[in-house]
Amino acid sequence: MRTFTLLLTLLFILLLVAAGLQEHHAMVLIAIKSHSLSMSMTTAICLALGAFILFYLLIRSILYVLRFKHKITQRRRMNHARESRKLTDQAFISTIHGNWATAEKSLLKAIKLSKNPFIVQLIRIFLLNFSGRKNDVFDSLNLIRPQSENDQKTLLLFKSHLLMCNQSWEQAFTQLQSQHKSEPANPFITSLLANTCVRLKEWRCFESLIPQLKKNNMIPSQTLDDWLLSFFKHQLISTAKVNPDTIKQVWKEMPRHIRGLNEMKLCYLDALLISQQESEALQQLIYFLKKQWEPSLLMQLRRFESSPDESLLVQVDKWIQKHPSSKNECSLALAMLCIQAGRFARAKEILLSLESHSDPSETLFLSLAKVYSGEKNFEKAVLYYEKARSI
Repeated sequence: MRTFTLLLTLLFILLLVAAGLQEHHAMVLIAIKSHSLSMSMTTAICLALGAFILFYLLIRSILYVLRFKHKITQRRRMNHARESRKLTDQAFISTIHGNWATAEKSLLKAIKLSKNPFIVQLIRIFLLNFSGRKNDVFDSLNLIRPQSENDQKTLLLFKSHLLMCNQSWEQAFTQLQSQHKSEPANPFITSLLANTCVRLKEWRCFESLIPQLKKNNMIPSQTLDDWLLSFFKHQLISTAKVNPDTIKQVWKEMPRHIRGLNEMKLCYLDALLISQQESEALQQLIYFLKKQWEPSLLMQLRRFESSPDESLLVQVDKWIQKHPSSKNECSLALAMLCIQAGRFARAKEILLSLESHSDPSETLFLSLAKVYSGEKNFEKAVLYYEKARSI
């Protein structure tokens, strides 16, 4: 609309000029070699204006045809892309229903129609793996020809992921290590490599990835905590076996939220007991229970072989008063400590009270069997051993 207005304005100005020149009888002479042409200025201006308009319309027509052709091509591509997505969706549904022949037929059509056939080929291989045709998976992967460096990287990552899905952890680990060297900042490669490290217990490699893993937003926090838990458990136990004097240092260097997990606390106690630091382990267990009450940790008291002193028995008595919801667990722990201390009469009193007021358990019956065995009442001891076995 703006162009049309400009043309009309230009035409009006030229007509005014032509009218002004006509009053002065201006003439135009065009001479080409032996030929000449003369006309009035008004006629010349009108011819020039007509030629300009015809040239403009010609250019506009050519541009319109080219644009129209482009629109048709673009629309055809959009229709092909829509049809490719539709065929891919049908392939997924057919695979889920177990009709792989129909799914493969749909995907082969989708590859021809897709703007990016590389992605559809990967989807086809994924569905091959999903349908259980694992022998055809890597043969099909080898037939793919990436068109760019980015496609090549994607293909390598896809291969690694398929190896992991098929439990080929060693091959996946080797391939991911190579990829991580070329792209150390890639968070997806880092997460896959960390997963294979945990599976294969390649803890040295995993330790080198920890700084990157903490910055990686692709890994769920729970998954990362599980990986770190496995790593630090290994680190504690291996330290207890090789260099027991540094166990405390390893414990202090752990993230606080990992140290707060019960599983990690139990592992720390295991490490101290492996390194024959029983008194330190007992002090740590009492510290854990005072800081955060956890009945499951209380039962770890039975793991200590040395006879408990009076202060520990008094402490457990205090816990019974302080935590009435855990009275049964505390009472059972106190009875077991009394057995270790050789106080069979008190242990029997606690255990018989528990037997009459709580649900029977294997630990309860075994503890009573130990009490009667300590009192040389072997008939009763055998009876309670049999009850423990029946549960």
